[in-house]
Amino acid sequence: MAWVEFNNDVYSRNKVRVSKVIIAIIYKMRAKNYVKDT
Repeated sequence: MAWVEFNNDVYSRNKVRVSKVIIAIIYKMRAKNYVKDT
């Protein structure tokens, strides 16, 4: 049981990390497009 909880904790932490990376990539792409448009 504790092993499953540990796995879930690691999974949720990685999910947060991955979502932060995706947000950062999208933000950088938008920033580049914004510079291009102006």
